[in-house]
Amino acid sequence: MRSTLVYAASRGLPLGQLIRHPLSLRMLFDVYAPAGPRDRDLDVTDLFREYWAARVTEDVRHAVFGDEPTDEEAGWNLSEEVRVLGLAMLREGKPELRHADAVTALVAHAALRRRRAERAVSVLLRRGVLRRVEGGRIAFHHQAFAEHAAGQALRAAERGLVATADRVTDHPDDLLLAEAARHAFHLADREGVAGWYSALDKLMCHDHAATRLTALRIHAGLRHPPQDAVRTAVETLRNADPWQTTSYMTVLTGTSNPAPAAWPRTLRAIWEREDRQDRRRVLIAVTHLAYQQPDEVATFLSALRLLGFEERELLDCLPLGRDLTLLLLGLHTASPEKCGTALTKLLNAAVAFRNKPVLLHTLAALSHLAAEDPTRYGEHIAKLPELLDGLQEKAWQASLDKLLPVAAAAWAAGLRTATVPEIEEAVGRVVEDLSAGPPGPSAALRLRALAEVLATRPSRPVQRFLKLLAGAAGSPESAEHIAKYLLAPLLSQESARQGVAAARDWCRRHLRPTETLDVEQGTTGVIAKALDRDKVPLPAETIAACLWQPRDPDRLSDSSLRRWLSDPWPHSLTVAAAAGRHPVAERALALHVTTAPPATDGYAVRLREALGRRAADQPDRLLGPLHEDAVRSGDLTGLKRLALLGPEMLTGVLEDPGHRETLIAVGKTLQESPVGLKTVGLRLEMLAVTQGGLLPVTVDESLAWLTATRNGEIRKTVLMGIGEQLHRQAVLWRGQDPLARLEPVLRAVEERGGEAKKTAGPPYDHHGRQFMLAANEAYLLRIALHAHFDDIESRPVAEILAPLVKLVFADLPVHLPEGDGEIALPAWRRRFEHLPHLCCRLAAAGHRDAARGLLDRVLDFTNGVHPSGKGNWRERLADDWRFYLRVVSLEDRERLTDTILGFARKDIFFARQLVEVAAQSLGDISPELYALMRDEATPAALMPALRSTASWAGRAGHGVQWTEVFAEVA
Repeated sequence: MRSTLVYAASRGLPLGQLIRHPLSLRMLFDVYAPAGPRDRDLDVTDLFREYWAARVTEDVRHAVFGDEPTDEEAGWNLSEEVRVLGLAMLREGKPELRHADAVTALVAHAALRRRRAERAVSVLLRRGVLRRVEGGRIAFHHQAFAEHAAGQALRAAERGLVATADRVTDHPDDLLLAEAARHAFHLADREGVAGWYSALDKLMCHDHAATRLTALRIHAGLRHPPQDAVRTAVETLRNADPWQTTSYMTVLTGTSNPAPAAWPRTLRAIWEREDRQDRRRVLIAVTHLAYQQPDEVATFLSALRLLGFEERELLDCLPLGRDLTLLLLGLHTASPEKCGTALTKLLNAAVAFRNKPVLLHTLAALSHLAAEDPTRYGEHIAKLPELLDGLQEKAWQASLDKLLPVAAAAWAAGLRTATVPEIEEAVGRVVEDLSAGPPGPSAALRLRALAEVLATRPSRPVQRFLKLLAGAAGSPESAEHIAKYLLAPLLSQESARQGVAAARDWCRRHLRPTETLDVEQGTTGVIAKALDRDKVPLPAETIAACLWQPRDPDRLSDSSLRRWLSDPWPHSLTVAAAAGRHPVAERALALHVTTAPPATDGYAVRLREALGRRAADQPDRLLGPLHEDAVRSGDLTGLKRLALLGPEMLTGVLEDPGHRETLIAVGKTLQESPVGLKTVGLRLEMLAVTQGGLLPVTVDESLAWLTATRNGEIRKTVLMGIGEQLHRQAVLWRGQDPLARLEPVLRAVEERGGEAKKTAGPPYDHHGRQFMLAANEAYLLRIALHAHFDDIESRPVAEILAPLVKLVFADLPVHLPEGDGEIALPAWRRRFEHLPHLCCRLAAAGHRDAARGLLDRVLDFTNGVHPSGKGNWRERLADDWRFYLRVVSLEDRERLTDTILGFARKDIFFARQLVEVAAQSLGDISPELYALMRDEATPAALMPALRSTASWAGRAGHGVQWTEVFAEVA
C-alpha cells in the first residue's frame, strides 16, 4: 500500500491527490488494505465505484471473510436500497433522513416489506455505509457518499440524467444536487450509457454561471465526451471566470486518463486567455497528465510553442519546484528528444532573461532526468561548468551559493557509478583548475559534486583524493574554495558513511595546534577553514570529532593547552570543540576561564566573542563559562555578542528556566557596565523574563523597563512586547490598574517623540526615528489599554468611549513623518487591532449597537483614507476582526444575509470573513448562501467566497425539496 501511494504521489497521478483527503484515504484503506489499489490510475469516481462494490453490492471487509463461514448478510446486494435512500435525500434537500422516512421510502420504492426494509437499514449501519445522527435520523457515512448514492440512482433511472439537467437549470445554486449530477454523468460515461449528451449540452449552454460551472466540472471528468460537448466546453471556457477555470482544472487533474480528444482543446482555450495565473494552472494540470498520456502532453506543449522558451512571459508562467520536475519528466517519458531540446533552451532562456527561480528549479529537475537517462542528459550536465562560469554578472553573484548545491546534485549523478580511476581523473581536472588561477564557479561545482560522491567511497581512495586536492591549495583563495565546497559539505554528512568517516580521520591526522601552523593555505589551511565556517558553522560535535586527540588528554601540560589559546590556532575551534566535548579543548577553555590574571590580549577578546556566539547553541556547556569569564576578566565582549543575538537564535537558551536566570544575570551585568551597554543588557533581560515574548510581565516590570532608559529603541521594544501580551493575556493585568499607572509614562514617551519630529527634521537620523517609533508604539498602547481596561459599566457608553474614539480616529499621521515607510498602510492599521476585543466586551454587556457602530466607523475611516479593496493590508485588517465577526454572525440569524451585504458594500474582505466565520459558527448556512448567490445586489467579488463556503457549509440544499424526484426520474 505504502509504495503504491508514494509512487502515485511522486508522479502527480490522481491517486496521489486522492490521499490528500481524509475521506478518500479512509476509503482506500477500507477497500484495498493491505496490498493497495490494483492499478495506479485510480481516481475519485473509480474509488467510489470500488467502495460501492465492496460495501453495498456485498460486504467484503477483512473482518467478514476469513477461515470461518461467512455471514448470510455479507452477500446481500443492497444497491437498489442505497439508490432509493440517495433519491430520498435529494427529495428532502438534505444529506440525512429520519429513520422512519428511510424505511418508508424503501417500502414504497424498493418493493420491500417493512421488516425487510428495517433490516436493510440495520445492515447498512453495520457495514458502515450509514451512520446514526442525533434526533433519530440517519445519514451516509459522509456527505460525498450521499451525493454518489444519489448519482447512482440518477444514472440508473430511465429519465434520471434528463430530469437532473432540468432540475439543475431550475436550481443552479443547489450544490448537493450539482454534486449528485456530477457523479451521475461520470458514472454514465464510465459505464458506456448512451443518450446523456443532450442533457450535458443543456447545462453547458445555460445562462446561469453556477449551472455552467456544474457543466464544466462534469465535462472535466469525462473519458468519452462527444465532439459537440467538447466544442461547447471550449467556448464556455474562453469566457469563464477564474473560479470556473480553477474548478475545471481541479477536477481534470483528479481524473484518471481524461478524454485525450478533449483536454488539449479545453486547456488551449484557457491558455489563449493570456492570463499568467491561468497559464501556470494549465501547465500544472499538464504535469498531472504527463505520466498518464505522455504523447498527448508532448504534442500539446509543442503546439503551444512553449518548448522554445523564446519569450520572457513564458518563463513567468512555468510552475516551479516539484511541478516543473514532473513536467519535464513527463515530457521525457513521451519524447526524450523533445525533452532534451527543451531543457537546453530552458536553461539558456533562464540565463538570458535572468530568471533565477526558473534556473534553480530546472537544475533541480536535471538531476532527476539524469537519474532516468544519464547518457542522454550527460551532455547537459557536461555544460554546467560553462553555464555557471557565465554567471559572472553582479546580478547573479548572490544566487550562486543557492545554484551550486542544486547543480552539483546533477553533476554528481554522472559520477555516482564512476570507477575509482574515473573519479581520480575528475579530481585531477579540479586540481588543474585550482592551479591555473583564481577558482571560479565551475571549480566550485566540481568540488561540491565530489563532496556528494566521496561520502560513500572507501577510505583509502577518499584520503588520497583529499591529499591531492589539498596539495593544490597553494593560495588562501584556493584553500577557501576547497574548504567551503568540498571538505565542509563532506564532513557535515552522516558519520556512518565510510567516506565521511575517512575525511574526519584525515582531518585528525593533519591538524593539531603547533607554533608553525598555517591556517591560510595548504592541507592545514583547508582543514582549518572547513571547520571554522562562520555563516554555516558545522555542529560542535563534528568539529570535536575532526580534531587531534592525544591518548591521555589529562597528562597534557598547561603549556601544551595554551597552544589551543593562542595564535595561530583558530580561537573558534577551541570553543566549538569544547562545546562538542573534546577533552583537550574542554581543559583549555577551563584554563582560559581560571587563569589569573585573566588574559586581555586580542586573541582572548576574539575567543570570548566566539564563546558568546556559540553559547546560544550549546548553553549547557558554554553559558556558565562565558558568564564566569566575563565577571572575572571584566571583558564583556562575549556577553555583548550573546546579547545581540535575536530571539530566534536564543530559543534553546530561553526554553530552560535555569538558563533564563543566567541570561537575566548577564543582562544586569551589561546594564551595570560603564561602557554604554545598558540598552543591550536591558533588551537581553526582557527576552529572558518574557521567554522571547511567551511569558507575561507585570505592570511593575513594564514600568521599571520603561523608566530605566531613555533609549527610544528599547522603549519601542518594551511597548511592542506589552501590546503583543495584551493580545494573548490581557486578563492577567486586571487588578493592576494598568491604564492609570502607565498612561503618564506613555504620554511622556509621546512628547519625546513629538520633540524629535519637530526639532530633528528630515532626513531623520537613527535615534530621531527611534524616538518617533517609540512614540507611535506608546500611542498604540494607550488605545489598547482603553480597549481592554475601560470600565464600560460605570458610565454611559458614549461617554466612556469618547477618549478612545478621539485617539483611534486622529488624523494621520500621528507621530511619524509624512511619507515615512513606517507609516505605510500595514503599520497604521494597527491602531484598530485591539478594537475587536472591545467590541466583544460591548456586545457581551448588551451594547451591541455601540459595538457595531464602532466597527462601521472603522470601515468608514479606512475607506476615507484609502478606498476599499486596495492593498493586501485590508485583508489583514479583516483578519484582526474575525472573532468579533463571529459574534455578529450569532447575534441575529434572521438578518445575516442583510448584514453580509452591508459589509460587502463597505469592504469586501470583511464580508468574506463574515461568510466564513458564520459558516464555522452556525454550521449549515445554506439559506443565506443561496439567497446571496441569487441576489443581484451581491457584488461579483463576493461570489467566489460564497461558492467556496457553500462547498462545505451549504451543500445541504437551499430549502427547496425535490418532492417529485421519484416520479420525474422514472
